[in-house]
Amino acid sequence: MGYPGTAKWIARPAASVVLRYGLALVSVAIALGLAHTFLYFHLPQPFTAFALSAIAITFWYGGTKPGILAALFSSLVRSYFFEPEINTVSRVLYDLVFLIFALLMTRVTRARNELEVRVTDRTAELTRANDDLKLQIAERKQAEYLTGQVFESSPDGVSIIGRDYKYQRVNPVYERNWGMPAERIVGMHVADLLGMEVFEQRIKPNLDRCFAGEDINYGDWYRNALGRRYLAVSYSPLRPDSQSVDAALVISHDLTEHMLASEALRQAQADLAHVSRVTTMGELTSPRSAAFVSLSL
Repeated sequence: MGYPGTAKWIARPAASVVLRYGLALVSVAIALGLAHTFLYFHLPQPFTAFALSAIAITFWYGGTKPGILAALFSSLVRSYFFEPEINTVSRVLYDLVFLIFALLMTRVTRARNELEVRVTDRTAELTRANDDLKLQIAERKQAEYLTGQVFESSPDGVSIIGRDYKYQRVNPVYERNWGMPAERIVGMHVADLLGMEVFEQRIKPNLDRCFAGEDINYGDWYRNALGRRYLAVSYSPLRPDSQSVDAALVISHDLTEHMLASEALRQAQADLAHVSRVTTMGELTSPRSAAFVSLSL
């Protein structure tokens, strides 16, 4: 019992073989018809030229074996229909012409087939490389999109500062902290935003260390549009390659509420300690006062 697709699979190669070998017979038959047409109109009989064309076409489209069949068939047709009384030497010469041409076409066909294989392999390789490139581009775009989302939606102030100490990119947090659009901040010198004194004393030294390849982390009080704020700031070098640092990634985390709460707690603890000392001193002095009163009486 055969499978449904088996007959089709067998029929297709069989049909291909019939077509290829049929091409050899049909092409030589056409060459024969054209030669007879030339004879009918009393024109020179060019069967050999037509036969060589038929052999070339069969080799090119049918393959080597059908091409050899076309060469043999052409030799027989010439001997039978044209110059049947030709001597043996002339017949051998014509047969050699067909044979040599068949050998040449065999080499041409083989070279064509090898070229097609190389082209197919190269095309497949380029297709794979193109698919890999598309995948890499898609992954890079996805990574850039996610990075952009993180950059824009971060609750911390995030900026990129170039080696010229100018802002190259800032996230929306800067708009709230400084009360101006991010587009206006981009391109500004850090000193224009924070002030020359703050820039020279605190910002520039840290940026220079970052541009030298060092990661910096510290906290300090700053003033912006929201007032006096305590910021935990980190500076990270940005390297487009493995050597040079082109910019610094600056992330500032607002810890003002935490610091104010800590200061309030420390103040409360100091006040409590003070009250405790006063109370203790009062307790120590009370017996002495009582004894002094008794002695006086």
